[in-house]
Amino acid sequence: MLKKLINKFKNIFKNKEKEYEYLEDKINKYHDLFHDFGEYPLNKKQQKAVVKNEKYNQVIAAAGTGKTTVLAYRIKYLIEEGVRPDRILAITFSNKAAEEMRIRLKEKFNITEVNVSTIHSFANSIIREENKNKLSTMESHEWENIIEKTVDELMEYNKTFRKNYYFFLSHDDYENINEEEFEDKTEYVAKKREKNYETFKSEEVKSQAEKFIADLLFINNIDYQYEKIADWADKSKDKIVYQPDFYLSEYDIYLEHWGIDRDNEVPDWFEWSSEKYLAKMEWAKYQFKKHNKILVESFDYDYQENNLESILKSKLKKKGVKFEQEAFEDFVDSVVDVNTKDIIDDYKSFVKEAKKNNLSVAEIKNNMNNLTNKEYYFTLSALEVYKYVIDFLNENRKIDFNDMIYKATDILEEKQKYTDRYDHLLVDEFQDVSFAHISIIKKFFKMDSDIRLFCVGDDWQSIYSFQGSDPKYFINFEKYFDKAAKTYLVDNYRCPKKIL
Repeated sequence: MLKKLINKFKNIFKNKEKEYEYLEDKINKYHDLFHDFGEYPLNKKQQKAVVKNEKYNQVIAAAGTGKTTVLAYRIKYLIEEGVRPDRILAITFSNKAAEEMRIRLKEKFNITEVNVSTIHSFANSIIREENKNKLSTMESHEWENIIEKTVDELMEYNKTFRKNYYFFLSHDDYENINEEEFEDKTEYVAKKREKNYETFKSEEVKSQAEKFIADLLFINNIDYQYEKIADWADKSKDKIVYQPDFYLSEYDIYLEHWGIDRDNEVPDWFEWSSEKYLAKMEWAKYQFKKHNKILVESFDYDYQENNLESILKSKLKKKGVKFEQEAFEDFVDSVVDVNTKDIIDDYKSFVKEAKKNNLSVAEIKNNMNNLTNKEYYFTLSALEVYKYVIDFLNENRKIDFNDMIYKATDILEEKQKYTDRYDHLLVDEFQDVSFAHISIIKKFFKMDSDIRLFCVGDDWQSIYSFQGSDPKYFINFEKYFDKAAKTYLVDNYRCPKKIL
């Protein structure tokens, strides 16, 4: 066993020695390249980074240490080694960076045949070639216009959108009081007890669910009275008059919303105990039965589970209540402080995020748990916008900025001819890749692929997090690819020594 271990270490040392000799030979061979083409000669670590030739080569470098310079020299080195320029693909993440790389290659090395492209431009070129240029790209101004047009049309013609838009507006932004925000539970309970909610009729009600019911009745032109005294009921033991939550005078129907969960428990902030509240419920139900009055009931768990609307509508319609939704324009006029532009901007952000992450409508619906009611109804209305936009893109054979990556990834999965065109893939600023970018890059590295990856990046910075970039793909590179030859660049050429 000891002999095997010793032999193992001997092999490791031999491999290290061979690697060292290989790097030194290459560095010596290209001495003039590394010393005569720039204002400053490449330092030893930069030279090693350029000549390393493993399948995966990772250059980890801080700002100002010459990452882009090393990448340019790598391209020149590969061509000197006999690689055809058109077999090299260099990927950047901005048009500016791509143009700077092209200029640097031309002015320093007179190289023009290498494909230097942003990842979106590269993806777009594949899609266009595959579809024989029958697809057109959605420009940014078109994107803004189509969403605005979509919202206008949905507001006018789509009942599902209008319904969810109604209920989105019917919930306050500040509706939720979270216990976690209070140091003392007593403060939380007191705040919940004093909190009132304003309805579309500018009435104050005692709970979010009661506001929801009041607004549901209001937008469907069902006249109601809030907490009208039921003078027909018996006096209770504590001689308090009975005031059911809602009275629908046209139909002589009372509606009670009971504030209990599925375990028959009331919230902590209720003044009454669960036992006392349940006793009140039984007393009230007996009053309706005794005096032959119509009672429609709902429960707080219906509201918490986002079922209150459908349950109430079903129960009320069975009692003959007619739902005649208020004209949309009249409704919007009746809601104070609605900034339609802000809402449309929110729809734009929603659709862009969904497209960026390649989410289907079903995936979004499956992840709507734990939303506030305002978020829930906003999402349902935004999904109508999302579906409309997707249909528009498909019908008009258009692709947007995000489609490029996902459609190109699908093409690369099916057709290897696009990746077989290259022997070397170089990626600048690798810390700025996103999940979508990683997906398309990985398609170059199938089991039978001989292509080599050379990537440079700074594991301390990422400027495209708003677009989904994540430095974890660079920091944990081997988790997503395989063992890589690493080179660390530490000498800073950008800042004076005093600043460093």
